[in-house]
This record gives sequence, structure tokens and C-alpha cells, in this order.
Amino acid sequence: MAATSHASFMSFLLSHPQPRSATPGTRLPLRPAARRVRCATDAAAPTAQPAAAASTKHRRAADENIREEAARHPAPKQGLSAWYEPFPPAPNGDPNERYSLDEIVYRSSSGGLLDVRHDMEALARFSGAYWRDLFDSRIGRTTWPYGSGVWSKKEFVLPEIDPDHIVSLFEGNSNLFWAERLGRDHLGGMNDLWVKHCGISHTGSFKDLGMTVLVSQVNRLRRAPLSRPIAGVGCASTGDTSAALSAYCAAAGIPAIVFLPANRISLEQLIQPIANGATVLSLDTDFDGCMRLIREVTAELPIYLANSLNSLRLEGQKTAAIEILQQFDWEVPDWVIVPGGNLGNIYAFYKGFEMCRVLGLVDRVPRLVCAQAANANPLYSYYKSGWTEFQPQVAKPTFASAIQIGDPVSVDRAVVALKATNGIVEEATEEELMNAMSLADRTGMFACPHTGVALAALFKLRDQRVIGSNERVVVVSTAHGLKFSQSKIDYHDSKIEDMACKYANPPVSVKADFGAVMDVLKKRLKGSAGDVLEDNPVGRLKVYVYDLPSKYNKKLLKKDPRCLNHMFAAEIFMHRFLLSSAVRTFNPEEADWFYTPVYATCDLTPSGLPLPFKSPRMMRSAIQLIATNWPYWNRSEGADHFFVTPHDFGACFHYQEEKAIGRGILPLLQRATLVQTFGQKNHVCLKDGSITIPPFAPPQKMQTHLIPPDTPRSIFVYFRGLFYDTGNDPEGGYYARGARASVWENFKNNPLFDISTDHPPTYYEDMQRSVFCLCPLGWAPWSPRLVEAVVFGCIPVIIADDIVLPFADAIPWEEIGVFVAEEDVPRLDSILASIPTDIILRKQRLLANPSMKQAMLFPQPAQPGDAFHQILNGLARKLPHGDNVFLKPGERILNWTAGPPGDLKPW
Repeated sequence: MAATSHASFMSFLLSHPQPRSATPGTRLPLRPAARRVRCATDAAAPTAQPAAAASTKHRRAADENIREEAARHPAPKQGLSAWYEPFPPAPNGDPNERYSLDEIVYRSSSGGLLDVRHDMEALARFSGAYWRDLFDSRIGRTTWPYGSGVWSKKEFVLPEIDPDHIVSLFEGNSNLFWAERLGRDHLGGMNDLWVKHCGISHTGSFKDLGMTVLVSQVNRLRRAPLSRPIAGVGCASTGDTSAALSAYCAAAGIPAIVFLPANRISLEQLIQPIANGATVLSLDTDFDGCMRLIREVTAELPIYLANSLNSLRLEGQKTAAIEILQQFDWEVPDWVIVPGGNLGNIYAFYKGFEMCRVLGLVDRVPRLVCAQAANANPLYSYYKSGWTEFQPQVAKPTFASAIQIGDPVSVDRAVVALKATNGIVEEATEEELMNAMSLADRTGMFACPHTGVALAALFKLRDQRVIGSNERVVVVSTAHGLKFSQSKIDYHDSKIEDMACKYANPPVSVKADFGAVMDVLKKRLKGSAGDVLEDNPVGRLKVYVYDLPSKYNKKLLKKDPRCLNHMFAAEIFMHRFLLSSAVRTFNPEEADWFYTPVYATCDLTPSGLPLPFKSPRMMRSAIQLIATNWPYWNRSEGADHFFVTPHDFGACFHYQEEKAIGRGILPLLQRATLVQTFGQKNHVCLKDGSITIPPFAPPQKMQTHLIPPDTPRSIFVYFRGLFYDTGNDPEGGYYARGARASVWENFKNNPLFDISTDHPPTYYEDMQRSVFCLCPLGWAPWSPRLVEAVVFGCIPVIIADDIVLPFADAIPWEEIGVFVAEEDVPRLDSILASIPTDIILRKQRLLANPSMKQAMLFPQPAQPGDAFHQILNGLARKLPHGDNVFLKPGERILNWTAGPPGDLKPW
């Protein structure tokens, strides 16, 4: 009965002046050096005492706690103070308006915000070096209350509060994470990117930093001699504020009252105030509605308001800025990017940095960026208008739920911070923030969606070249990713409506069979699924493009422009792409790779079929040219060179398999990396280290045939093409090995199969109306049919034993396609019909991923993540070159006279 009661209870909640140095006479002494913690290897450390003596030595009496010890050793009075002042000062207001921090007041006499102001003249009696050394001496200590990252800066926070009134859970001191791989691999080689993990705190968010200050002040007010009649502390919250308030009130024994918007926060955030004993009210409104109600309630009841309207919290939050400076050994970063909702935090960071500048701890402040979700972006709109007029919004739902605020309390504070630091406001769509979060996770983080907003802003500012690759950037992570696990689950299960979930990484269902497990692991260990799709090659490699005479490329194309449209056109478009790519270098001495642009397939018959017979001679001629005119081929014999060879059987240069096998790969290309469409395991024409790519299919043409995405898929199985190779021979002389003939003979009259040799004008539209598209051995899968299936969201049925598919170390083919052994073709109907509906829907969701489609295409102009970039990423993953790439002086490996006699003739 109790369980039922609890379940319904949860359901109800879910439904609804410049620095001045100190004078000799006024400077306070630093904490003695002997009090510093020393490591075991410190040469100056005292000699270790015997175990018995060590066990009896105690820092304090056994019956004394650290709070009582602090009371016995009070800090010297420094004459420091702080108070409330109107923010900003009213134009016609009282210039002397100020309030004691012991007053319960949230607004100025004009109805504006208040700000905590410190006696800067008193603080400036001590030099910046004094404050730096004092704060550094407290790091990692348990001395009350200085073990806290907030209270270690007590003089800058609440200088007059008695340590006995402080309520601390030793918050702060959070990790400053060097985001090495994210910066290097995904942000154009940034080598000084950091993430301040404020979410690694007691309740899992940065709100702890402010709440320890507010609850400590409330504790002071409730205790003698002030003895204010405060019945409790209340807040409106989107999740994290309520968790922090509840925990600190529980630690102090003060009642907490929380107003939450129903269905707007994660379950993990909801359970925190419940577990800490707070009174939780779930209200059928948004955060702004909760905020209006809590103001009305605190005006009538003796409940202290804990929202960021209360400026005490900002005094704690600003210590994160001071902590960043401390962690960089008091060096100032170039940029700090902060997610913004109610906008108190961006001002708190500014306040911390500016306070350190004014008092001489540092000499400047960083530029600030406030990052907002596009669904709740009033500050961004204000910024884009040139700060002309602020317009509150009704915030739309966002995965970054803690910043889903359309009428932020601290907008004026944020504007001051941004203007003072030459700051920027940027926004992120839901897809951008979730992708940025998930990509960061792929590099070792476990970010929250709000951090995703800040990271997405960074991606945009890097793309716009506002932030440089060598600048020091800190992204503030405001909460722990574990508080938002459901959003991550939905993302990786591709269940978010209208979102491609580019970096989804669902678990792989595998039979409890050694062979099945080994097959999956072999594919995954080549490179995690999606790794290549997500990588940005810029900054990871440099390519030198040989400038060959036009007879090797442009003249061939001019002679027969049809080369631009056939399935082997990747060699032409790859050349064009590299000529204008950011990875191109004009200095061959700094090149990682060398590219030789030879259009080896641009020799067409009248019917448009490429004839590869002259290709070996053309390729040999080009290699002889570069070996004669440049020194780079000879030093490696092509091991740091790559060639695009998109023939039927790659660099074997023949369209009939038996003859291709007999020829083998052109001997001069044995050490080079080959980029080719053909791929079959253990085949003579596929050398180790080759990069398998999709054939060319015209992106613009396919674009013109798109139909509405909600069109029903009324065709079960679809295929158009030849079923016999030559002379109706089912075994064929080319590729089919009888697979296509078996499809025709078994299913030509099956109503589930729409198969024919006819190629109708509605071919592309028909594929978009089909559930499964056959890609049998033959001119497919390494024909455009595989590309078309992926682009049009038709599940590819791959009938080709031992096939090596395009970018197989990156695209999760096992998850988006169906593999049928050639010998199982007669059972194809029952195999496809037995696939559960949920598996089909999952494959279709994955195929809907735009990045999956983009990776299969060679668009003009190039697009991020397209096939060009996948090739470059494949090359980048081979770096750095091993010792075996470069030859010893005089060493030769390749035989220039090897190969069929016809290949040795001049071209």
C-alpha cells in the first residue's frame, strides 16, 4: 500500500580605482609557511615520527570539532565590510542609498535590483600579492571554513560573518578540465581549451557556490543576537536552485520551500529536494510563473527569498571566476563562455574577475560570452538589436531546462558584464546543443545540456573566426550530466523528434555467440562508430597537391564532360575540393600527404562506359613525372602519397574480375594509400590500408527528387537493375556470382518484391516509398544504389559476401542495413518479413541522420562531414607516419619494370 502511495505522489509532482599596495604599517602577516601542507617527497619536510607518536598527535582535542577549533583561533579583524546598493543606481535616486546585509530586502527604493558592494578601499590596503598568497595557502585545507572554494575567499564574499554561522558543504574547488581532444580534433587544433566543471559539486551544479552564502546569511539572521523570525527559505526553480537550497537548508536545519514548474525538470533534479526534506510544490506553470508566485508569497509570509533576485548568491558564484584565475596560477584566460538563463551567473563571473583586477591580483579581465538556448534567448535578441530594447519572451521547451527563462531577473546585470568585457551573446538550437554535448561526451566528458549550449556557442565562434585556435578559452559547465540522463538516453536511442542525433551511440544487440561478438568488435576496434563522421580534419593534416600538366586531368575532362556524371567522378571532384580546401599547403616540406591528380577513368566509350586500359600507363607516366621533378616520391616511394582510383576493381585497372585479379594492383602503387570504391575482404585488388569510399551519385539531382518525409513507405522490397551479366549467364563474367539471378528467379512474382530491369522516371521517388532496397553483388553495392538507399532512407539489403563498405570504420552499417549471405537469397522474403517492426523503425531513424547521408555524397560546394571530409579524416587517422614510411638513403623497394608489357608502353 505504501508503494502505491509513493508512486501516486511522484506522479502528481511530475504532472503538474586601480589596486594599491599595502603600506608596511598596515599589511597583515601571511599564514606561516610551516602551516602549509607538504607532500611526502618535499626535501624540507620534517622527519617522519614513529607510528605510536603519530597516532597520539592530534591537530585539536579529540572532543573538539573543526568549527569549535576555528572559534578558538579567530581570524584577526581586518576592518572589511560589505552592504547592499541599488543596481544600477537610479538616475534620480538617493546617491547614499544602501542597506545592511542584515536587512531582509530584495529591491531598492525605486524597485530595482540590489548588488552587494565591498569596501574596496579597505581591501586595497593589502596588495594583490597578499591576496593571492592568502587564497593559495587555503587550497585543499580542512580548516573551517577555508576548505570551501567559496569561503577560502571569505574576505571577498561576506567578510563580517562569523565562521560559526557559515553553512558549508566544502563546495567549490571544482575541476578545471583540459579538453585536449575536443579542442584538437573538433575545434581546429585548439590546444588551450578548458572546461570549468562547476557541476562537480555537492548537489551537482554551480548553484552550491551561491547557496552556501545565502543560507549562511539566513543562519546568521536566525541566530542570536539578531534572532530574526524567518520561518524558512523559499525559491522558484528550474531544478538546480531547488537542489542546492534544499541541501544547505537541510545541513543548517532550516525549512526549505520549493516552487517547481510541473513537467519542466528532470527526475534527477526533482528527487534532490524531496530527498533533502524540502516542501516541494509542483505548479502548472513555467519558471517565470513560479517566480511571480514566490515573490507574492514571501511578501506575505516570513519566508526568505533565495532566487537570484537576491544578490547574496552572486557573491558565492563569483568565486568560480577567482578560482579559474587561481588554477591558471593567476594568469587570465582570453575567453570565458557561460550558459545564461536568469543571467546572474554571467554577472557573477564578471564581478569576480573585475574585483581581482581592481585589487591587483591580475591586470585585466577576459572577454565573456553568454550562451543561450535558441528556445529561451531574450538576451541574444537584445544583443542582436544593438541593446536597443529588451523584450521578455515566453520561453519554449529546451533540453537545457535550467536556462528555460524568458524574463530573466538579472538582464541589466548581464548587459553591464558584457559591455565591460567587450562580450558576445550567442545562441544554440536544440540540435546544436545536444550534438555539442554528445560530441564532448565522446572526448571523455559527461556534459549537461547547458554545457552543450556553451560548447555550441564555442563551435560557432570558432567557425566565425572570432575565437582563435591559440587562445585560452574556458567553457563553464554549470551542472553534472547525471542530472539529465533521460535526455541523453533519448538522444542515443534516436528518439528525439525532428533531431538527427548525429552522435548517437546505442548499444549493439549481439547474439551470445563468440563469432558474432568477434565480428562486432573487429569492426568497432577499427574506430568507434561515428568517430570519422564527427571529426574535423582541418588542423589535423596538410596535403600538397602536385601541379601536373593538364593532359593528366583537365584536358581529359574538356574532351569528354560526361566524366563529371559517371559513378567514378570522385577522382575529379576530390581534385577540385583539395585545390580550395583548408588542408591544402603550398609548402611541400610541411605536407603530411601528397596527392597526384590523375583522371584515370575519364576515357569513355560512346555509350559512356569508362575504359581502364590506358589507366596504368597514364598513372606510371604521372609517377615518373613527380619522381623526376620533386624529391618527395623517392624518399618514400609513395608511402606518404594517396591516389583516387575509383575503377571497378580499383588499381587493378580492369572491369572483369578474373583479368583484374590476374593483373593485380599496379606495382608502382604498392606503397601508396589507395582511395577506391571497390572493397572485398582478402581480395587481390584491395590492399591493406586502402580507404573505401562511396561511388559518385549526383547530389543536386537527388535533391530535386525529394518527396515529403512523411510519405508512407508502401513498397516492401525495391530493386531496379540487371539480373544477368552476359548472355543470360547467371554465374556471370563480372561480379554477380549468381546472386542477382537468384533474386529474379525466386521473387519475380512475389507481391512483396517490386523488382524489374526497367528504370522508371520515378526511380528516386520509388526508393523513398520503399522499406528495403536491394544492394546485391554486381554493379552494387559499390554502385550508386547503396548511396541512393542511404540518402533516401531506404534500408539497404546488402547481398555481397565479404564486402568492405564505404567508411566502414565510421558508419554503423550493421545498425542501418541488413546483411544477407549470398547462399541465403532464396530465403530473402522470410528473412526480411521476420525483422521486428521496432528494429525497422530504429534503422529508419538512424538513416534519417543528415550526417549519415552527407558522408555518402560529394557535394558541390563541399559541406562539413561530406565524403571529402571522410577521406581526409581517414588519412588523418593514419598519422603520424611510421618509421617504415621513409626509406634509407639509396634504398629501393618498388620494381619499375614489373607488370604486363602493355603497361610499360609510354603514355
